Amino acid sequence: MDVSEILDGLNDAQREAVTSENRAIRVIAGAGSGKTRVLVQRMQWLMAVDGLSPYGLLALTFTNKAAREMRQRLETSLGRPLGQLWMGTFHSICHRILRRHAPRMNWPAQFVIMDSDDQIRMIRRMMRARDWDESVKKPKEMAWQINAYKEEGLRADDVPISTYPIDMAIREFYQDYERTCVAQGTMDFAELLLLTVELLQQHDDVRADYQRRFQAVLVDEFQDSNTLQFRLVELLSAGGAQLFVVGDDDQSIYGWRGARVENILSLEQDFPELHTVRLEQNYRSTQTILSAANAVIAKNTARLGKTLWSAGAEGEAVKIYPAINEYDEARYVADQIQSWVNGGGRYSECAILYRSNAQSRVFEEVLVQNQLPYRVYGGLRFFERAEVKDALAYLRLSQHSDDDGALERVINTPTRGIGAKTVAQVRDLARQGTCSMWSIIANPELRQRHFTSRAQSALANFVDLMSEMQSRLTDERSVKKALQIAVHDSGLYTMHETSGKEEAEARKDNLDELINAGSYADMSTDPDSDRLMDFLADAALDAGDDQAEEGSDSIQMMTLHSAKGLEFPNVFIVGMEENIFPSFRSIENPQRLEEERRLAYVGMTRAEQCLTLCFAERRRWQGMDTYPQPSRFIHEIPEDLVHSVRPMVFAGISAARGSAQTMATVNDEHGTFRHGEMVRHPKYGEGCVMLLEGDGAHARALVNFASVGEKWLVLAFAKLERA
Repeated sequence: MDVSEILDGLNDAQREAVTSENRAIRVIAGAGSGKTRVLVQRMQWLMAVDGLSPYGLLALTFTNKAAREMRQRLETSLGRPLGQLWMGTFHSICHRILRRHAPRMNWPAQFVIMDSDDQIRMIRRMMRARDWDESVKKPKEMAWQINAYKEEGLRADDVPISTYPIDMAIREFYQDYERTCVAQGTMDFAELLLLTVELLQQHDDVRADYQRRFQAVLVDEFQDSNTLQFRLVELLSAGGAQLFVVGDDDQSIYGWRGARVENILSLEQDFPELHTVRLEQNYRSTQTILSAANAVIAKNTARLGKTLWSAGAEGEAVKIYPAINEYDEARYVADQIQSWVNGGGRYSECAILYRSNAQSRVFEEVLVQNQLPYRVYGGLRFFERAEVKDALAYLRLSQHSDDDGALERVINTPTRGIGAKTVAQVRDLARQGTCSMWSIIANPELRQRHFTSRAQSALANFVDLMSEMQSRLTDERSVKKALQIAVHDSGLYTMHETSGKEEAEARKDNLDELINAGSYADMSTDPDSDRLMDFLADAALDAGDDQAEEGSDSIQMMTLHSAKGLEFPNVFIVGMEENIFPSFRSIENPQRLEEERRLAYVGMTRAEQCLTLCFAERRRWQGMDTYPQPSRFIHEIPEDLVHSVRPMVFAGISAARGSAQTMATVNDEHGTFRHGEMVRHPKYGEGCVMLLEGDGAHARALVNFASVGEKWLVLAFAKLERA
């Protein structure tokens, strides 16, 4: 058998991973080491050499984007579609399983998925109905707590009984939340995982069926798996399936949302026959960038260990820029990006990475001043946009009348005379009758008994609208046609068409694109699929997915967490100061500090050609002027790998790099100034003394001002004051 097409172009470690005969394989894939290629080639190998059917493979990812990319690569290489292949995110695979077996767990077969926003809205409604004090626990915090319980495998009845009243109140709320979700047939993301794990644990026949079906289980980004996801992998592979996990413990940066790096670190405890392969050759970054990143991550103790290397160019030194303040930092980055573009590069090849979203404001201000195009990565994605969510809510309600979240979202959108007071009254009646809100408004007798004539008429018109829509969609198999009905019959399109607002055109374009997306869903070849319900599920899952939108040529701005999985020729990591990065919450906690260092490693390895690390020697942060020390991560890079763009001003900072600077002074009748001192000018504002020369009437200073940059000033006439 000729397998050259599968193995050609792979390095030794990649080839070992792809062809391994071990039952359990852990691939430690460093940044830029070709992990996606290894996963795709491994699946090809299993089908071509081991004779596995696509139906016998299960590939689990963490984003729909990753799943789509892998499927596309695999189908392209094989030259045929693989409709039988089970490949998708953990949540989408669990949804696929539950669509077949939800009634076995006492859930309705036609359940709908709530995205994060829908879940918070539902919790807010429940809190209001129970007169919950939101100052004690806000809806978003309650959603986070419930999800955290579920991700640890805890139902409300499993939550330990506490002596603290607030803990018991949360436990009781969680119980009510569970009952409400089942009654309405609305399932949150965490429920998809927990219910699937419970299904496989409690029903031997279902578990045995899937264990027979899946002869190989492959998992991408395994270091990001949480307790439930690990348990799901265990259950599905326990029947003897081959296990192939790919990940990088050094890129485990989601501990705050439940990811357990221990899952990849200690995998051999659950699979004693585990074989480990390390992918250490990097195809992305220069050797200098890799050596700097290796030096930083080497300070962590809880890791499997690897050393990234490149066969490419050595590359230029990592630049360190000690800014005077946050505006000087932003101006320097803007200038460097403009120089990059003037030299033939593109704005989109440059990325500004920061630890906190709050840091973006100054950069946005400076970029606007300099008329540089930029995009803040992580803005509203397509399925999160209001007009798209409105259309999908109509569709959800047409398919599932008891979906209170969908009903509340669209009952008065477009405006149809149903005010907040009427909606609150409907909500209260539904709570008293332990039924859905639709059951109240669809009952003519209840409308007549409880509402004013005007409200009765408005509610009746809405019921008629939805009933007509439900009738038209009853036998509709085309997702595109269903979306056209939802968008146009609801009045959404007309509402934006006649609104006269500047963004109306963009909103109409989004609705048109939503309909267009339905035409792609109609291409499904699975005869057993409910295309419309699958489309609604995919839309909800996409809304919670961390993926970028396509954009024009613009500077990319994002948090370090958002940057994971991306790469750029020119990267700036800003705000690299103690208490910002690493964050003040992590400095006293060894585990959190190691995760912060992994985050620094992730940020550094996003850079392909140029990497610049910036910090400010003075920063107004959280309302206070601070004089921070540079991040310890900067100090951990060997000096022969870095180039300081200018001398670090303050003695403490300079000493940290082992190169203290001379602190010059100038004395005359106009005052005494020191190198590095902050001063204020009546015209230019605040600045930092960069250089001092001469004496007496000829004494002069080079001052870097936040407003205008560097200026030479004669001290006898400058009217400088200490800031």
